[in-house]
Amino acid sequence: MIITLKGIKTSAIIGFWESERHAKQRLIIHISFEVDEKMAVAKDNVDHSVDYAKLEAEILEKVPNTTFNLLEKMNQFVTDIVMSRPAVQWAEVEVVKPDAPLQATDSVSVKQRTVRK
Repeated sequence: MIITLKGIKTSAIIGFWESERHAKQRLIIHISFEVDEKMAVAKDNVDHSVDYAKLEAEILEKVPNTTFNLLEKMNQFVTDIVMSRPAVQWAEVEVVKPDAPLQATDSVSVKQRTVRK
């Protein structure tokens, strides 16, 4: 079963350029991950799945309190949080930076898919 959290809104100090590192910037995170639904469905219990409210809360607690130079590093940071849940078989994380300092681009994003080994 695939679970998706779309549009987690947060902010962090992120950017390579000095001008980007003076204030937190808006970020939007999209996460999809797969869990084996057999036990979760059979038991109807979150202990056999992922408590996505707790996952969201952890992301909202940690991301704003961490500084990143690269969007790629932040993506890996969020991916590590998702993959720390034992029930997650794979995760796809996209981090969107809507206010990237580009002239003709709406946003920049980094997307990564990680599979548990």
